[in-house]
Amino acid sequence: FARLLGVVHHAAIPFAAHPLSGLQWFYTLTPSLICDVCFWWGHAWRIPLFFFLAGFFSQLTLQRHGVKGFANRRGRRLVVPYVVAAMTIGPLVYLVFHLGWYLTGQCSWEQIWPTVALPARLDTGRIGPAHLWFLLELVIISITYAVVFVTFSPHHGEFSEVQSLPGYWWIPLCPGILTGLMLWGAPGPLLDFH
Repeated sequence: FARLLGVVHHAAIPFAAHPLSGLQWFYTLTPSLICDVCFWWGHAWRIPLFFFLAGFFSQLTLQRHGVKGFANRRGRRLVVPYVVAAMTIGPLVYLVFHLGWYLTGQCSWEQIWPTVALPARLDTGRIGPAHLWFLLELVIISITYAVVFVTFSPHHGEFSEVQSLPGYWWIPLCPGILTGLMLWGAPGPLLDFH
């Protein structure tokens, strides 16, 4: 259900009554407050649900396969798709957006190329993960979780019955605390367009 809600979530953007700052998107002349409600309602719980599930299955992977197995599986499921998509889909997204800006008169032909600056309002977030932001975030969180796990594990990064005792309940919270502190200092990754 949450994945299908992603389609509704993104489809609501062009009809938003209050356009997102920093998002270079086509907006209609007939906005709807209902679309704003759909967008923010879905955004409020859909992405946290995905990250919660990713954390849950990360913990299971660490328990079953240890740190090496965890790193291997995260690499195959996160890093490889990110790199492949960044090299294939990334340039296509870049091309589509820049051609759209050129065809609508928002930039010149020369400004399509990455070496030439765009107008300031279009230049924010020009180069970056775009729609792959969540994979990059999951890679960072996975690395942080593995480092915290190895650092505070009494058995050099391998699970044992000792770690299921109440004294170790806080270890899975470390990436969340780290993320919270980073967002407290700069909430842009959560509030701005990815």
